[in-house]
Amino acid sequence: MSESRLYQPVKRYLDERFIIGKEVKIGSKIVDVFAISRDKGECVAVELKVSDWKKALRQAATYQVFADFCYVALHHSATARAMKHEAIFKELGVGLLSVKVNASVQIEPAPSRFVSREIADNARQQILDHETPRLKTA
Repeated sequence: MSESRLYQPVKRYLDERFIIGKEVKIGSKIVDVFAISRDKGECVAVELKVSDWKKALRQAATYQVFADFCYVALHHSATARAMKHEAIFKELGVGLLSVKVNASVQIEPAPSRFVSREIADNARQQILDHETPRLKTA
């Protein structure tokens, strides 16, 4: 199982409500999934990992500088291990998605307390610039 196999279920989970970018470079970070709410303009960042929940949590927590909500998405076989540390996810405000055929929320994220509007707006514009031509032809 590779991280890239986790992308489609997460994309399907977000698709109805979000404009989605894959492997988006924001500053020195490359975010696996970066999404912008179609109605509120809120930004969501998702770090995909097959099993290394600790590394994913560290990465997702840093994304709070430019995303309103952050998730770790793990293959369902690793979710139980991560859930044993639910308090850490909640303390950091990072949500958890379990991914098999579909993605399902195990822990809801808290709104980021650290988001920089300037950085978030730049990231949002990067996705909109890239996706707008595609949306017009769809």
